Amino acid sequence: VETHHNKKLEAPSGTALALGETVAETRGCKLEQVLCTDNNKARDQNQIGIMSLRGGDIFGRHEVGFYTDGELLKFSHEATTRNTFTLGAIKLAKWLYKQDKGFYTMEDITN
Repeated sequence: VETHHNKKLEAPSGTALALGETVAETRGCKLEQVLCTDNNKARDQNQIGIMSLRGGDIFGRHEVGFYTDGELLKFSHEATTRNTFTLGAIKLAKWLYKQDKGFYTMEDITN
């Protein structure tokens, strides 16, 4: 479940799709093969559902849930200020400044 402010146009968000891709990859499949964004019908147990909510001034809230009969395991993250993203962008800019010209991935940056 991903929640953002009421002005955000994309749904699901890029972060939600990246989380879904990670879950799908762990299960040995591609997200596009198992993605379900229609939350108005029963879902096949092999599908990965992503629900998008928009409202208020929420900067970003993402929750990944693993559901089984009788229990639920959840992991969540919430950005409570846009400064979180600003500080990350500044850190990235400082890192990029020191790199040779080229293309980089998030994996390059986080290693």
